[in-house]
Formats: sequence, C-alpha cells, structure tokens
Amino acid sequence: SGLSDHEAVQTLLDRLAVFRTTVLDGAGLAAVRLVGDEGAWTLGSGEVTVTGTAPTAEWFRAIMGRRSAEQLLTYEWSGDPTPWFDVFSLFGPLPAARVVEAGAP
Repeated sequence: SGLSDHEAVQTLLDRLAVFRTTVLDGAGLAAVRLVGDEGAWTLGSGEVTVTGTAPTAEWFRAIMGRRSAEQLLTYEWSGDPTPWFDVFSLFGPLPAARVVEAGAP
C-alpha cells in the first residue's frame, strides 16, 4: 500500500472522519460509510445512504486529496457517491486529473 504505519493511518482516519462529519453535516449531506481492510468510518451524523469499500490506504489518500473523482469511482460503492465528492477531500475539491502514484487505481 505504500503506507507502512497502519496504526497511524487508522488513527488519522478516525480523526479525519470526525472532522469530515462536521463538513458533511454543514453541507446538509447524508452520512457515507467508508469500509477499509483495517476498519470502517462513518462520515456524517445522519442516516448512512451510501457505503464505499476500498483498501484503508486508499481512503486515507482520498481524504488527503490524493485521488481524483475518477479514481474514487473505481472503488466499490453501494450507490452514487458523487454528491460527497465536493466535500470529500480535506484540502478542497478533488483533483481534476488522475493522481499518478504507486498503488493508484
């Protein structure tokens, strides 16, 4: 995965999920559930309407703005995740172009 400290990544995702919950709630979005190979996180405090599944490292990269919408769509989703894409990344809109790095889908 390229991210060697799995415990640190999981701890960061736990904290980022809390922060993104505030953003999703402020945007009036329903909750979204992210399922990884090392845990699961709910962003938003309302009812979960969409669940995504991808490796934990991919969720970390996506929230850190290191995955484009095109790349996020390659993850496994239970519904349409695009309503969350404008507020998904910690650093603003998702990159317009694919982020090319080792392990990127």
